[in-house]
Amino acid sequence: EAATGALISALKPTQRQESDLIDVEYTAPDAVATQRVVNTVVRVFIGMSAETAHQQSRRRRDFIAQQLAHNDSVEASAQGAVASFRAREHMFSSKDKFTTEERDAISLDVQRNSLAADRDVSQSLLAGISTAKAVERAGALRSLVSTPTISANPVVTQLYSQLVGFQTTRDSMTTGRWAAATTNPDVQRLDTLIAASQAQLVDAVQRQIGSLSEKIKVLDVARAKSSSALDRLPSAAAEELRLSAGVESIHKVGDQLREELQKAGIAQAVEGGAVEIVDLAAKPIALSGAPGPKILIGLLVGLVLGVGAAFVREHMNTTIKRRGDVERALKLPSMGVIPSIARQVAHRPNLLHENGTSNGTGTGKNGARKNGKAPHISEKDAMRTALGVEAFGSLRTNLQYLRDGGGVRTVVVTSSAPKDGKSTVSANLATAFARNGTRVLLVDCDLRRPRLHQSFGGKVSPGVTDVLRGTVSLESAIRPVGDSLSLLAAGATVHNPSEMIGSDAMRDLLKTLASQFALVVLDSPPLLVVSDAALLAKRVDGVLFVVRAGTTEPEAARAALGHLSAVEATVYGAVLNDPDNRLPQYDGKFYYKYYYDYYSKANA
Repeated sequence: EAATGALISALKPTQRQESDLIDVEYTAPDAVATQRVVNTVVRVFIGMSAETAHQQSRRRRDFIAQQLAHNDSVEASAQGAVASFRAREHMFSSKDKFTTEERDAISLDVQRNSLAADRDVSQSLLAGISTAKAVERAGALRSLVSTPTISANPVVTQLYSQLVGFQTTRDSMTTGRWAAATTNPDVQRLDTLIAASQAQLVDAVQRQIGSLSEKIKVLDVARAKSSSALDRLPSAAAEELRLSAGVESIHKVGDQLREELQKAGIAQAVEGGAVEIVDLAAKPIALSGAPGPKILIGLLVGLVLGVGAAFVREHMNTTIKRRGDVERALKLPSMGVIPSIARQVAHRPNLLHENGTSNGTGTGKNGARKNGKAPHISEKDAMRTALGVEAFGSLRTNLQYLRDGGGVRTVVVTSSAPKDGKSTVSANLATAFARNGTRVLLVDCDLRRPRLHQSFGGKVSPGVTDVLRGTVSLESAIRPVGDSLSLLAAGATVHNPSEMIGSDAMRDLLKTLASQFALVVLDSPPLLVVSDAALLAKRVDGVLFVVRAGTTEPEAARAALGHLSAVEATVYGAVLNDPDNRLPQYDGKFYYKYYYDYYSKANA
């Protein structure tokens, strides 16, 4: 306990402002131990996060597979009953006697069977908890909470998280060399809290089961009314109709389970946890004795090492740096190279114009009007801005060549890791098409870290999540931001972005948007962080893959493309983003010198 307390007190995790990055600091007298401890803690936490996410995905997939096998068995029995009845009654085809009441009866049966299946599964698991031993109860509760019906209940999820926290604390106190006895007051208090949480969790599940039973009763009443109309049919026809309706009801449930099984398989394949390591801790250097000479020596050694490291880094850097690296390492066609753009317009893509000036609709450095006048942009920034416009115009031309075939209406823009520039490419690509007169819709599908609404000076809601949940209409959520350009922001924050992206409602929304706009550009999260981009890629016409010059590693890019290949997505090509002006540095050429000269003479 003393060692654990010392470790916890010396660890200091701090979240960086306006980001998802967490810095983990550890203080100890031994420099080597400091580095090893903090790196080990981070690696263990990453491993636990990935393993937990993978286990949850696997349990969900196994549960759906079991339900599908049971449903297929029931469907086979129902089809056998229909065949036996038709052979016995000499009825080999249904007559045209189906009425509106009969179709309603089928719909009611489908709803009731689905609710009854959910209720029966929950009751079975709940009964297992009551008869399970104390050591087995935790596993039984975990299986119960893993079911889709129960896990969708936020109250149950919160209670289960609370229970897991209590159990983890108790395990840490009662295990190890300094384990506390069960008679310890703290242990007994945790036992009381665990028992109370389990009771509350069971009570919440029972209330949900009761709610399902009440819904089934309502459907039974409606089904009884529909049955009165079916009684007027001949007995043989009514029996044949009932058996056929049962088969159709069971078959629809099976189709739903198969679709859910496919989604669960994709989620399990691409699930890698929600946390990743950016940089590990380096070994600190401690100085003792007279600091003067050592500081001088340290400066000299640091200078030599710095120059050597810079040389090695520039000549042994394995990142993708040139246009040829994209085609050689990724086996993808290069759709374009995006150069460095002036800072005052780079993060406000809607301000780029072909004349290289700002429209003055921003604030401050973003192009705000001061005293009624548009801010001044230097000649160098104007040239760089115009060069950026030309670069996105070239990307638009390459993509337009594909669209001339008639098969490109929806495009996902993604990358392998954060900060590769996918949002900037998405916004400027949409702006380039809109400037050409094409009706374009820009959709922010990065539901965890939405950015596009900030670029266009709007709010994050209403947006995609609000439309999918039905709280606002699609027409009210789409916001015009130009003559031919519209924006659909991300919307309000949700706790299940991956499930929402992979839902049927999202599929229907994409079809609707493709029918209303000539081109739909979707900005999605990075492929190696979450599975959202892979889920979107299988439902659109194609993907543009953004690579950052001098930053993106080939292995990471190939791993991200592997996720797209797993869902059989179409990748049009790669866009080499160069916001740090790395291409002239690595190639030893002034890539944009001729354009600068040409642009300067044209304005002279």
